[in-house]
Order: sequence, then structure tokens, then C-alpha cells
Amino acid sequence: MPGSGILQSMKTKYEADLTISERGQLVIPKATRMRLGFTSKSKIHMIESNGAVTLKPKPDLEALDKAFEELRGKGRGRLEKFGFKSVDDYIAASRGR
Repeated sequence: MPGSGILQSMKTKYEADLTISERGQLVIPKATRMRLGFTSKSKIHMIESNGAVTLKPKPDLEALDKAFEELRGKGRGRLEKFGFKSVDDYIAASRGR
């Protein structure tokens, strides 16, 4: 199907032949590691399905939690000056409820 969105999204962006070492290790090419932001400490999620293996970056949930914690409370007091008691009040008002 020419122009099919599904077929276009399945196009290979990078392909390489890799060899598994005697210890079961696999080297991901440097260009791919750099593109995906992998470092020596990166966690990777593996999915085995239908005879194929897919590797995906696993988000650093601790770093994400820390970032959210740093943002917590930053907006406190700002809604009150516009007459809203909470974020829920603001959302309800913006949706016309």
C-alpha cells in the first residue's frame, strides 16, 4: 500500500548485524547509543515477542520523581490571587463547569 502510514512507520532507521559474546553480552553501536541517550549506567527494557527482541530505553523513574519533587509547591499561592482555591477550581472554571 503506497503511502500507508502503518508501513511508513515500520521503516528501518538503522540496521546492524551484532554478535553475542561468550558471556552473552551484546554491544549496541555507539551511534545508536548516542542517538538514544544510552550511557554505561542506562537501564534498558527488553521485549521478546514472535521471535524478535526489542530494546527500549527505560525511564529513570528516580530522576523523574526528583524533578517532580523539586517542582512541587512552586505554583502555590498563584491561583489564589486570581480567585481560585485550588487547581481543581481553576480546571472546572476553564472548562465552564
